[in-house]
Amino acid sequence: MFKTFTAAFWYELKRMVTDRHLIVVCFLAPFFYVLMLTSVYSQKRLTEVPVGIADSDNTSISRQAALYLDSTENLKVFAEYPSPQAAQDALIKGDIYGYFYFPPGFASDIKKGKSASYRVAADYMNIALANPVFLASADVAGELTARHFSALPGKPRLSRERAEALRSLVRPEVHTIFNREMNYSDFFLPGLLAIIMQQLVLVGLCLRTAEDRQENMTGDYWRLSGCSPLIAAAARALPYMLLNYILCCLFAFVWLRHFDLVPAHSIPDAMLYIFAYIAAGTSFGLFISPFFRRTADVLLFLMYFSMGAFLISGYSWPDYMLPAFHRIVALPIPSTYFMSWLRRAYGAALPPSYVTPDFWILCGLALLYFIISLPLFRRIYGGK
Repeated sequence: MFKTFTAAFWYELKRMVTDRHLIVVCFLAPFFYVLMLTSVYSQKRLTEVPVGIADSDNTSISRQAALYLDSTENLKVFAEYPSPQAAQDALIKGDIYGYFYFPPGFASDIKKGKSASYRVAADYMNIALANPVFLASADVAGELTARHFSALPGKPRLSRERAEALRSLVRPEVHTIFNREMNYSDFFLPGLLAIIMQQLVLVGLCLRTAEDRQENMTGDYWRLSGCSPLIAAAARALPYMLLNYILCCLFAFVWLRHFDLVPAHSIPDAMLYIFAYIAAGTSFGLFISPFFRRTADVLLFLMYFSMGAFLISGYSWPDYMLPAFHRIVALPIPSTYFMSWLRRAYGAALPPSYVTPDFWILCGLALLYFIISLPLFRRIYGGK
């Protein structure tokens, strides 16, 4: 019995270190996925979040507050703006993730012992970014209160109630820009939907091509398509593109409505953006499908693809905090550009023009990947 067990053990061990599928699963995949996915968070916490300053008070105290904000570990003053509207426009464009507005009379209210307030606004469509902005605003308010409370004239004669009130001498007025109810579902669900649809179309196309190669059916499909790589690629892609487009629209306009998530853009505009995304994802799947010889290869290499694509897209962990390698890897992936539409379509009533550049990038990727796939189809299918 022992000799039988030993023989079986050595047989399985040998297979594990020689079979290419097992080598990928047991050795390559753990290192790749662990290193790739966890290194996204190589900077353990968000620091130097870009914010703006709109200082209408323009006094030494308001400038001192701006210096406090810039000196905090969590924030970095990206620019100063002439008005809160200009700062909010920069936030909507994505130049900054929050802004601080000091109104006229801010310093005067502090000196008179009145409750001086300033506005802090943050984009809550990314919770990880908004929270550091709000936390830093509370720290700055506490620092200003501590510094100027002791300098108030006549402080010893204050009543207990008045003294307690003045301990909040400086206070922030918090404004959430987008996702005003601060729901986690509003933040995660649209992005999760997009990444699931991308995964389905990629795996479906790659499995189909791998089955043809595994079962030696490439020649049959090539003759069926008239020995034309254009027809072979287009006929392969169209059913998957149409099916995923219908499903994505169904989920976006029906299922997400169940969670009170409705795109702010008109239905035709939203359908156009979704179509560009599905077309780009389908062309991307068409492009990578010839690289897989067996169905097992597809599952091995694409099992966690969309999880990684979600993390490096900048949707949850901001792209400016990602290592350079991750930002480069994210550039050719369609979901990277669709995420910006999701933030604006589901989080704010912004016109489609705000995401026009990303829309054209998706259209360009769809065309580029389709063209590149043609010689690959000729080599894989025409060679048989």
